[in-house]
Amino acid sequence: MPSENPYAAPSADLTGRNSSAETYVGISQRALTELTGTRGWARLVGVIAILAGIGIFILGLVGAQQFQRAFTPFSGVPSSAFSTGVLVATTILAALCVTYGGLLLGFTTRVSRLLNTASHEDLVSSMRRLRAFWIFFGIVTSLWFAYTLFNLLGGSSLTR
Repeated sequence: MPSENPYAAPSADLTGRNSSAETYVGISQRALTELTGTRGWARLVGVIAILAGIGIFILGLVGAQQFQRAFTPFSGVPSSAFSTGVLVATTILAALCVTYGGLLLGFTTRVSRLLNTASHEDLVSSMRRLRAFWIFFGIVTSLWFAYTLFNLLGGSSLTR
């Protein structure tokens, strides 16, 4: 019979289930607690990324339009190609931000479902979504490093 330690730190069952059980269908309370702690931060970063993507897209639209108005009278040549390039680049960046946020929000949704059911399928589903996020993040980071390396080593010589 385990004795209760009156000096032990209090603990709470965050799933609303009976906290006397060590595991729920094979998933430990500690794992569920850690996923609960991660869920809030992932949701915050996901929402910020989606809002940033929307903001970047709006700024790209306004910036391309303003660039067109500002530089066409001075150059005598329509600068629609450059403003279109600015719009395409900002649209791609906005899409990356929204995808990044969407993957994180998908992870938080699956963690919420896992906390309600504590099933292995929901755990696997949430981990798959998190893995998809990290794969996407790794690919985008690799492309960014390659682009930066290209500009540092060879891109500057193309402008001379």
